[in-house]
Order: sequence, then C-alpha cells, then structure tokens
Amino acid sequence: MRKNIFIKMTGDRIFKSLWQNKIGREWFNELIYEITNIDISSYILKDKEINNKNKNLVMDIILMNKNENTIINIEMNNYLSNYLENKNHAYLNKISYESYVHNTKEFNKIIQININDYKRKEEDIIYKYRDFEKRKEYEHSETIYNIYVENYRDLWKKGKRDRKTMMLALLGSKSKKERNEIKGKEDEELMELLELWETDGFHIGLYDKDKEEERMKKAIAVEWENKGIEQGILKGTNLEKIEIAKNMLKRGMRREIIEEITGLSKEEIKLLKNKK
Repeated sequence: MRKNIFIKMTGDRIFKSLWQNKIGREWFNELIYEITNIDISSYILKDKEINNKNKNLVMDIILMNKNENTIINIEMNNYLSNYLENKNHAYLNKISYESYVHNTKEFNKIIQININDYKRKEEDIIYKYRDFEKRKEYEHSETIYNIYVENYRDLWKKGKRDRKTMMLALLGSKSKKERNEIKGKEDEELMELLELWETDGFHIGLYDKDKEEERMKKAIAVEWENKGIEQGILKGTNLEKIEIAKNMLKRGMRREIIEEITGLSKEEIKLLKNKK
C-alpha cells in the first residue's frame, strides 16, 4: 500500500463518494446551509445510481424536495474554464426549460450550486422565465450560486474564522498539514473518514482516476475553447442559449419565440436547425 496519500475532497469521485456516506452527507448538509440558508436534510438524492461502481461515481449531485417544489443541482469544478461555467448554466436551463415546456409546477424552484476549486469573484445570478406566447411572468425561479473555494482559503489564512469560511477552506485544503490546521471540532468525524480512505485501496483508486481525469479535462477544455464549440455561431455566444434553442427546435416551437427567449439571431437559429 502506498504511504503518505492525501485525498483531496474536491476530486469529482471523492466528492460524490462523500455525498453517499452518512458522515459526508451530514457535513455537506451543513455546508449547503451555510451557503444558501436552505436545510437540505430532508432532500432526496435523485441519482441513486451514483453509488454503482459501474458508473465510476461520475453522476451529478441532484437533490429533490417535492414538498418545497425545489430541485438542487450541485457541481464540483476543479479548474477555471468559460466553457465549463457555460455548460453548467446550460444544464440548469435544460432542467428549467423542460418544466416550462411541460407547464408543470412540480419543481418551480431550481438551484444550482457550483463549488469551484479556484479563484474568481463570487456572484449569485437569478433567472426568471417569461411565457412569451401568453405575455406574462412564468412562476418559475432559478438561482445559481458560484462559490470559489480558493477565495475562502485566502480568507482563512487572513484570520477569518466563521463556519462557512472554515468549511470551504477545509474543502479546498491541499495537504494533510493544512487540513489539520483548518479543521474544527465539528469536522472530526469527517477527518477520521478521510484518513481511513487514505489507507483504502478502493478510494485511493478513485482519487487516482480523479487526478487523471482532471488533467485530461483541462487539456480538452483548452482545445475546445480555442476551436470554438459551435461552428457558425458567433464567438462568445453563451452555450446555455444554444442548448435552450436546440431543445426548443426539437419541440417544434416557432423561430420567433426562440429568438425572443434566447436572443439568438434568425441566421444562428437556422444554422442550429440545419445541424439537427
């Protein structure tokens, strides 16, 4: 067995393995409350197959609460990429748009939490849909939280010790030494779990896969951003608009409505239609 293994909590498979563990889930319940003021202890993890080893623990973290008409999608991102951030927004809009098309209120509040293991200005973005055919506000809200872990590591180093800062700094810790310096009494059980995993072949293997996948994703993201994702679409167009337009085309919606909702031009929509 390899010695001195340090498992980062932000690795995709490790992050999602923690959500499947009782100790990890309770710790993340507290973290999400610190970020959103939402108690998710009664939320159900939708993607049960996340725990299937054949899936390699790469499913999304999707939490649902039908009593509160709310769905929460949680993403762990390990590198800065405009493509990645646009893809996450597109995914959120896809969920929202499907509810819009089916005119259902089963989930009329959708929250996406992007936990990003890099530095950038933190911002909350709120979107609302309009029903352009009926010319009225659609009772459907979306909120995106962009949380930048490295900002909180910096704040912790500068002496800030509120619970949210400590938890996010701990999440982004880069060594056992740093992890032990940051942890509080409330984190002891989680630390014991991670120390156990650092001696366990299965979880070490998951972490190795995370490291290799992270390296490959960085290379692919750079290549895609250099080439442009959608040939024929003006550079800089948001990917979420493209995804919404594609879904609307599949539904047979009129071009004028697609233009009004997405802001894409007639020519851009025609290009997407021809590529279906």
